[in-house]
Amino acid sequence: MNSTPSPKPVSKPIPAWLFALTVAGSLGIGLFLFVILPHWIAAFVLGNAGNAFVFNLVEGAIKLAIFIAYVWLVGRKPDIKRVFEYHGAEHKVVFAAENAQPLTPDGARPYDTPHPRCGTGFALLTIGVSILCFSFLPHGESKLTGAFWRVLAMPLVAGISYEILKLTTHPTFGKYAIVMMTPGLWLQRLTTRQPDDAQLEVSCAAMKAVLDAEAKYQK
Repeated sequence: MNSTPSPKPVSKPIPAWLFALTVAGSLGIGLFLFVILPHWIAAFVLGNAGNAFVFNLVEGAIKLAIFIAYVWLVGRKPDIKRVFEYHGAEHKVVFAAENAQPLTPDGARPYDTPHPRCGTGFALLTIGVSILCFSFLPHGESKLTGAFWRVLAMPLVAGISYEILKLTTHPTFGKYAIVMMTPGLWLQRLTTRQPDDAQLEVSCAAMKAVLDAEAKYQK
């Protein structure tokens, strides 16, 4: 009897067209759910007349409700709960690295799971920034035109939000930026979970690989 173990299957790289299609589809769904749909709902409820800031405030509230409901519903899936545990492990290890602690489960475990520079917080921040930015867009247009202007303005909204996120590390303005990120820290209670030691070990190994690659790049 041949006891030679069978070779493990080699995973094939994802085709470039499929990767591009996945990214485009994800962006399209995100823009529809969190930009176009809230605008259409607000326009249906309030109409396009009236104060632009009030309209965008209502639109932002609808956008926030959709976002929180989406995160909550996704988080109820067992597989996603596991992902959220890895998300918490990632944040703990980032905290350990930022505070010059050993990149080990013991070094990362004492830290909390929410982190001020998290994608969840960034997504929530863009909602707040969009309320201000969209107030300067033409008001009273059709639903289609209003949605078009909002999609067109999203790079500006994302850019401003990203600069605020970067300010959380600034020695002077960091404390003010972190205050702005506080709602995002609260929301991360839905997107992070307390990890186990095995998940912390995985995150520690990933962080070490990133730091090693960064050190080689800087040489």
